[in-house]
Amino acid sequence: MADNPMPPQCVQTRPTADESWMLAQCFKIMMMQAGFAVVESSFVRQKNSANIMMKNAVDLALGALLYWAFGYALAYGVDPNDPENVNTFVGTGNFFLIEHHDAANWMFQLSFAATASTIDSGAVAERMQFVPYVIYSGLMTSVFYPLVCHWC
Repeated sequence: MADNPMPPQCVQTRPTADESWMLAQCFKIMMMQAGFAVVESSFVRQKNSANIMMKNAVDLALGALLYWAFGYALAYGVDPNDPENVNTFVGTGNFFLIEHHDAANWMFQLSFAATASTIDSGAVAERMQFVPYVIYSGLMTSVFYPLVCHWC
């Protein structure tokens, strides 16, 4: 059997068409956030519509930053010093996408993580203050979603 220097979860090369398809689907999924924001704002009182829109914008902005730093590594990270020893509980490498950079896959996975966080925004509309929601949203995108993603 040939030696494979890449970790088992990584793809060495991917044609441009595949990456284009992934990014197109990513942007479609991210458009769901705009749809959720409109739906949520229609279900709350008029004075809270701006709060809902801000929560949805922060979901994506904070979620992207935290998913880049920690989430992707917890979901798909493999220790570069020992790529054959994959932890079954949590990813152990590739924090801040330092060792291996796959931008198309990262964007695709971010779209799901941020959308999962946005769905919870509708469940707590008018029931939760802004700062606690931002903390929960950050944890959802950087810890909870990646852990479940790694287990699946």
